[in-house]
Amino acid sequence: MSQEAAISFFIAVLIFGVTPGPGVFAILARGLASGAGACFWLAFGMTISDMLYLIAACLGLAIIATHWGEVFTVIRIVGAIYLIYLGYKMWTA
Repeated sequence: MSQEAAISFFIAVLIFGVTPGPGVFAILARGLASGAGACFWLAFGMTISDMLYLIAACLGLAIIATHWGEVFTVIRIVGAIYLIYLGYKMWTA
């Protein structure tokens, strides 16, 4: 992986990491209901599971890109089409 690709990947992961999602709201609800100490293990477990999922996804895509370049190209094209579709749905909503 080139340095530019690694930096781009880091920025994308950082943006996705700071975007609030269901996990943030679960931690918020647990913290409000039971106090800040009660939500530590929930946040810890979510962090560990996110890291494991990220590593598995990166390794899987790296293996696909290394051994099956055509399949990786198809995955990229399908992903781009899906993002265009999501953009269209948001634009017309």
